[in-house]
Order: sequence, then C-alpha cells, then structure tokens
Amino acid sequence: MPSLVVIMKRASLPVFLQAAQQDLSAQALLLLTPQGKVLRTVGEPGLAPEPMGIALAQTMAAFYRIVAKGTGAQVFFAYEKGDYHLVCSGKSNTPFLAAIYHSIQPPPLGARKFYLSQTYRQSGLEHIEEPADMSLEAIASAFFGEAAAFAGEGHEELLEALKTAAEDMQARLVLAADEGGNTIEVTGDIRSLPPAEISALAALSMAALWEAVPTQPQDTDLGCAFLDGPEGAVFIAQGSEGILFLSVLPRQGAAGMARLTMKNLLRQEWEKTLSRIETPFEFGTLEEVSLEDLWGGEDYHAN
Repeated sequence: MPSLVVIMKRASLPVFLQAAQQDLSAQALLLLTPQGKVLRTVGEPGLAPEPMGIALAQTMAAFYRIVAKGTGAQVFFAYEKGDYHLVCSGKSNTPFLAAIYHSIQPPPLGARKFYLSQTYRQSGLEHIEEPADMSLEAIASAFFGEAAAFAGEGHEELLEALKTAAEDMQARLVLAADEGGNTIEVTGDIRSLPPAEISALAALSMAALWEAVPTQPQDTDLGCAFLDGPEGAVFIAQGSEGILFLSVLPRQGAAGMARLTMKNLLRQEWEKTLSRIETPFEFGTLEEVSLEDLWGGEDYHAN
C-alpha cells in the first residue's frame, strides 16, 4: 500500500491543496491523520491547528458508525461557532481534509459539502488506510469509563419538546444532555442508538470543539455540529450554559428543518435537575484528550 509520501510526490499533493484552497474559497485547508495530527496546512487557519485537528478527528471517528455503519463510505462534518465555520470530509481510518472559513457569510453549506467532498475524492487520500477504529461503546468507555444508564426521569416539558422536535424532523433519536455527557431526557430509538454513549461522545466532541474554536464572548452562546453520511445525519447544538441537544436523522432526512429545530430548542430556557444522576461523566481540558491510545498506528511523514 503506498505511503502518503509516495502519493504526495506522485500527485503533487501540496500543489493540489494550494489550488483546492482557492477553489473552496477557504481561509485555510488542512490535511489530517485519523488521529488528528496535522500533516499539512495551506493558508492561514487563524486557529491553532493541533487542538482543532484533535477535536475534529474525535468527532468524525466517534459518530462515524452512526452515519456510515462501518462501511468505509465517505462522510461530511460541519461545525460553526461565531464567525468560524469548519468543514471536513473523509473516510474512516484514512487521512481527511478540513477547510476553515472565518466569515459571517461563508459559501452555502451545500456548496462547501459538494466541493470539499469532491476535493477529497480527487486527492487519492481515500486509498490510505489506518488500523480499524473502535466501536461506539468502546470509544465512550475509553474516555468516560462505564456509561451511566439512562434513568428516564426528566422534565415533562422538555420531553414533550423533544417528542415534538422528533416528529418535525422525522428523527430516529433526539436527546438532551448536560456538559458532562449525562443524558437528561431522550425520545426515539434507544435500543440501536444507546443514549448514554451518544451523550458522552457528543459532550466530549463539543467540549473539544468549543475550546479549539475560541471566539469573542458575544459569539460563544451557540455552537452547532453536523455529521452527514450514507446512513443519515447527526446534529448537535450546544450553548454556553452547557445543555446540549442532539438528533439522529435517517437517510434523506429533513436536514434543513433539523438545523432550525435544534437551534430553536437551544434558544429556549430550560431548567436542569441532575440530582438523579449518581455517576456524572467528567473530562479535563483539551490538552488531556489524546486519541493515540484509541486510534493507534504509525505516524505519517509529510516532509
């Protein structure tokens, strides 16, 4: 199997990425390993590439099994916070591409998805493989220990709001969680989509992204993430107060409606009562989050 060095020489990847950055109208384009290590940066990210790479890799890997079922299909990820908009595309266990936009009005999400996904396919990176990733439950367990079982005792008002949102979005699962990864309330398919593990992964992903993308205080009241794959889409929305909403849509779900619904849920004022949770999830700062033990393998060499 050819190494990244060979592919770079054969396909002039640095030149290809330079042209791709301009085609994407992005401030920067990054090439990252599945572990989040930055191999090459084109342009001016305006953000620290290393912590951002770890945050993006963690989120891509954690939710890949929900939207791609381990098929090796290409997925797309988008995150927005303030003026920063990040989009990624890649396949499981391969290097992936990330584009950074620092603008109030970046190109439409559909255009960003189309051009970045197309750029990834043209790069030849999809043919480089890394060791298989861990299961959804194993990733959550590695970070948080044994997941606390969901007690199913939430506020009636919140539960009704989640049920209404699930109907509007035709979602498979909608849940609310706290900043520690504890499920507050949930509705939908909890058998094939375990709420405790998903809540933990979502909280960790958003915490890492929240720290990796610092913005002005007035811009930090909302962060939204969107992961799209052949089996559906995962939406995450979180405010500075900590509460997090997540929805899992089926294939060809109403993505536009889901995005608006998630933001509307987050803008409402919700009271949180977490005394029923005996073992809350806890995790430290981004510097303490390491993927090396989860997705091991030899490092690439970009030089």
